[in-house]
Amino acid sequence: MPVSRRQFLQLTVASGVATAFRPIAGPGAAPSVCLFSKHLQWIPEYSQLGTTAAELGFDGLDLTVRNNGHVLPERVTTDLPKAIKAIQAAGLRVPMMATDINRADATAERVLSIAREHGVQHYRMGYYRYDLNRPIQPQLDEFRRHLSGLATLNERIGIRASYQNHSGKGYVGGPVWDLAWLLDSVSPQWVGSQYDVFHAMIEGHSSWEAGLRMLAPRFFTINAKDFRWEMKGRTTDHQSCPLGEGAVNWPAYFKMLSQLNVAVPISLHAEYALGGAENGARQLSVSPDVVKAALKRDVEQLKGYLKA
Repeated sequence: MPVSRRQFLQLTVASGVATAFRPIAGPGAAPSVCLFSKHLQWIPEYSQLGTTAAELGFDGLDLTVRNNGHVLPERVTTDLPKAIKAIQAAGLRVPMMATDINRADATAERVLSIAREHGVQHYRMGYYRYDLNRPIQPQLDEFRRHLSGLATLNERIGIRASYQNHSGKGYVGGPVWDLAWLLDSVSPQWVGSQYDVFHAMIEGHSSWEAGLRMLAPRFFTINAKDFRWEMKGRTTDHQSCPLGEGAVNWPAYFKMLSQLNVAVPISLHAEYALGGAENGARQLSVSPDVVKAALKRDVEQLKGYLKA
């Protein structure tokens, strides 16, 4: 007898963590490396999206399921299954997706239910932002309530939320310590961190390692991207660059993660100048071959670090 979507989801959750979140990589193998699909939004066709990422050497896609993404929330019922099937036909997985979801509501439930039904295990949340003209603690208390609601929804559906630490004025999680405090109050099974060493180093400079060690038990996914420090007048700034050409000491970083027993899916981002691909452009100002060559170089660099 056919199984309804609701029955499927109930069976998935009931089967436990070992089934719902079986490792992407086998024992001793490197973590799965996914491409953040924002950088291929100039490829609207899902089948071409999958074949292109596969040709470049990625294991999967971190699919944008959000406003202006590859899948729009209002079209998730029809387009997300279509996208995932096309990407899987190219031999790739979609273990993770990037969303605008940061609270439990009807849209979140619809998007997450369909995603989990089709094998997505993790979703990146939308950001919380501080109003710096108001006291911080009451805002953190409000964000905690939103996270608690999401934890309940995630448990019912069987999918995990990851919050990315992002540098910049007003971003919750930028300092990392506030994110650790928020996560401490919610289920470690259903809400965690998408750790971004790029943003952690920009915000933390020489203190970021302490934040990493504090958050590491809550890592569900991580990002990989690089940057250089620059001086603009008397101000220190940063500039995105190809992986391995910047401030992040990747061999030391991955050694640290190994020592902390962190082996989670990786989303590779390329935020340096790539003819608009770095910002999710639908039309490129450079040849697609330029973008492909850059992404191929980055993924090969990243997999080289992982093997070492």
